Amino acid sequence: MGFRNWVSKISEKRNQRKAVKEFISAKASFFDFVQAYDGDKAGMFSGFGLTRDPRFIDYQKIRVRSVQLMRENGYAAAILGRFLTKTINSGLRLRSQPPESILSKYITSDFLSNWSSDTEYKWGIWSKDKRLVTKAGNKTFQELEREAFLTAMISGDCLIIKTTTKMGLPQFQLIDGINVVDPLVFDGNRDILHGVELNSKGKEITYFVQTDDLTVTPVKAYDSNGDRRAWMVKVTTSRVDERRGLPLLSVILQNLNELGKYMDSEQRAALVNSYVAMVHTKSENAPNKINPLKNAGTNITNPDPNSNLKYKQMQPGYLATNLAAGESITSFDTSRPNVNFAKFAESCLKSMSISLGMPPEVFFLEFNSNYSASRAAIKEFEDRVKEVTFIFTTDFNDPAYCFWLDGMILTSRIKAPQYITSMYNLEKFEILGAWRSCAWRGLPKSNVDGLKMVKELTIAKNEGFLTGEDITDAYYDGNYSENLTQLKKESIKLAEIDKIRDPQKFELDTDTTEKQDNE
Repeated sequence: MGFRNWVSKISEKRNQRKAVKEFISAKASFFDFVQAYDGDKAGMFSGFGLTRDPRFIDYQKIRVRSVQLMRENGYAAAILGRFLTKTINSGLRLRSQPPESILSKYITSDFLSNWSSDTEYKWGIWSKDKRLVTKAGNKTFQELEREAFLTAMISGDCLIIKTTTKMGLPQFQLIDGINVVDPLVFDGNRDILHGVELNSKGKEITYFVQTDDLTVTPVKAYDSNGDRRAWMVKVTTSRVDERRGLPLLSVILQNLNELGKYMDSEQRAALVNSYVAMVHTKSENAPNKINPLKNAGTNITNPDPNSNLKYKQMQPGYLATNLAAGESITSFDTSRPNVNFAKFAESCLKSMSISLGMPPEVFFLEFNSNYSASRAAIKEFEDRVKEVTFIFTTDFNDPAYCFWLDGMILTSRIKAPQYITSMYNLEKFEILGAWRSCAWRGLPKSNVDGLKMVKELTIAKNEGFLTGEDITDAYYDGNYSENLTQLKKESIKLAEIDKIRDPQKFELDTDTTEKQDNE
């Protein structure tokens, strides 16, 4: 036994003797004495509840419940819609960023600047051509982004299948993660986990896709050349060795479902009460032939053939009079709907939105605080959106762009020195990575007070903390270089218009300039 183990054993025995003394002296309860700490709070017997093994997850049931909630629950639809709008919106924009420091020995600075602009333009044209992006020719790349992101949020992940056209460019197909399932017949010699087959090194090699006729078809992750042709896309972070993703709402599925049912119940109670629903009762001594509500509504057939009860559909505006002794009319519980429901629902939704990294102000779209507080809430959500965007683009946009760039360069549509050589030489990974380096711009950042934001950004630019491109990419939907070029053209046009409007002023300005030049 090593010295550390020996010390640990002595300490453990000492703690046990101390626990026994505390129990005997009534300083510790019986359950504290016999049960070690396992996450339950002190003084709450079995407070934590049943402990589940996190390695065993019913992915299929969670996905089905998530889809159901998205279709039936307004709160769930609002959360998913907010993430979709702030992350993808009309599509992520490519910003090609090859580092000059690595590529300077092969190209000039001007070449690299023009190369980036040209690549971005060509990507933009390709991404909007439905004939090129999908095999069915029915979606642009931006539409695929939205579908893949929404599917990954709802089902936990989305399978992407790539094919190559005769032009050497990629085409993509999306498979909902809910359709990636275990095969019907297992081969004991194959390592298959939740519809994903792994090789001996833990590498994903096959995905099993269930089609409409319930047959399961294997989809190879790599083609015969060893190139990737299928992979999974997620929007949430997974634990170590987790191959499948969980729906974004998995942690609050039950909370949202119950809150939605509660709202439906209160809303139905309000509707019923608005109809002035009443129950007419008679005591044993009341005359049987008197019916003061005989003409107060329309008879309704009782759906229960074994019941003798009679129903009437009440019409607004009726007043029952001349009730006999022993008769009474009682309305339903007028305390419904619960006047405190709004506060209760708001409290529940706050905790749920926070668990997803969404500030309550963003969820409710209520920015009633001052500028600083509202801006802080928006920036918190922007940080969360930035994280989700990074996870998604790493799985979806980056591989798609690399496949597209490979095809464009191999077919000589784009020139990139040393690119093809580095594709087949792992030792030149930095060259290939440099050419492929890029960023994805989403929806421009929101602002509460535009004037304050512009002043802040102007100071940051003047001090060298930000560049014009940084500001344009983050806060405006445009391209800084293109803006400068356009401003130059507009300035020339404005000068020509000023000359036409006031030729005398233009002549004076010209004379003044000539005098200054002579001096």
